[in-house]
Amino acid sequence: MSDKSESDNSHIPEPEELHPLDAPEVADEEMSHSEIPLVKGESTYVHPAKKVDLLNSENTDSKDSYELLGAAGPQEAKSPSESLAAPSVPTLTAVAAVPTAEATLSGKIPKRKRLAPVKTYWGGTAILSSAVVFLVIQIIIAVVLVSYILFAQPNGLVDIQNGTSDVNAIIAGVPLLLVLSQATMYLGWLGSMWWVTKYRSGVQLGRKFWTAFRENFWIKFKKRDLLIGAGIAAVMMGFQLVVLNVLPSLFPQINMEGAGNTSTFEALDGVWFFIIAFGIGSIIGPICEELFFRGFIMRGLLNHFSFSKESRNIDDFENEAGKRSFMLKNVVVSYRDWASKHRSALAIIISSIFFGFMHFQGSETFGQWLVVIVTGTLGLVLGFTTLKLQRILPAMVAHILYNTTSFVLLLVTMNS
Repeated sequence: MSDKSESDNSHIPEPEELHPLDAPEVADEEMSHSEIPLVKGESTYVHPAKKVDLLNSENTDSKDSYELLGAAGPQEAKSPSESLAAPSVPTLTAVAAVPTAEATLSGKIPKRKRLAPVKTYWGGTAILSSAVVFLVIQIIIAVVLVSYILFAQPNGLVDIQNGTSDVNAIIAGVPLLLVLSQATMYLGWLGSMWWVTKYRSGVQLGRKFWTAFRENFWIKFKKRDLLIGAGIAAVMMGFQLVVLNVLPSLFPQINMEGAGNTSTFEALDGVWFFIIAFGIGSIIGPICEELFFRGFIMRGLLNHFSFSKESRNIDDFENEAGKRSFMLKNVVVSYRDWASKHRSALAIIISSIFFGFMHFQGSETFGQWLVVIVTGTLGLVLGFTTLKLQRILPAMVAHILYNTTSFVLLLVTMNS
């Protein structure tokens, strides 16, 4: 380099300490343009005097050269002072990785901040939050029901303890209360689905809300979905009838009370039976349950296990585990590989377990646990079908027909 160039840049001090990610310092006469990496997004130290030289070199037309120097083009770097100025609109990479010229000249390098990525899917955190909301709603409903029993029917608790009445019969006495409790639960589920579409995977990605909602929860329809759903419903109804009739004959000592999961509906009279059983139990309930369990929960679990290798939370947990024990860190690493490999099976099984226990009525009889087993098995079949076809309509049709057939059989039994 000429003496003139050295005199022009004599006022620029040599930095005493380089950033840890910067390249080692090289003398001016030993540094060539080929030794300066021009990779977009990388942080590389460039001697102040070399910035002007770099812009005037054969790499002047390189877009990466301008990004490396933080300039918009050669016309903005006409002198050393201008070339050292911070760009007017720095990129996210420049802000996160490249120290400003003022910080370099003052010898103070700013502390790097870890930028949190924008999360564009919902997973375990959203499901756990929704579960908490669901439990809170159930507690509120239980408090309302108990309050009604205490104030509206003072002898209700005594009758329940004496066995002359049960909770289902008392609830059936005020069917409007039952409708409101079911509506509150369904609105809580739909609210969770609205939130993830609005703030996770959907609107923030530039898509219209209802378009994203349909895509997130596999709301698609084909004509053959009616036949697929009818076939699943027939198979599952046959399975239930065989279980309910064969088990008592093989094991007469078992208590099958509550195995039909219809005690609440049996206590309803007149028009309320048709409104709650066929309106809510056969249509609204199956649609909301499929959207929530096969759409929200199963899809969320699938997202969770699919991104297990990229999850920032699991990254932090793995780092903490590595500080405590090498073996514990290996367990976390093995889990991430295993969960990603078996993500479909895990999503179907876990969502089916949730679906089965949602139908548990709190009784300790074998019949109530049989309800959990039968509905959990139905959840496995519906989950596999939904994931295989990437459409939720066959599961909805199957669920609607399954419940409708159950209520028709119950109505026939009650009338006979």
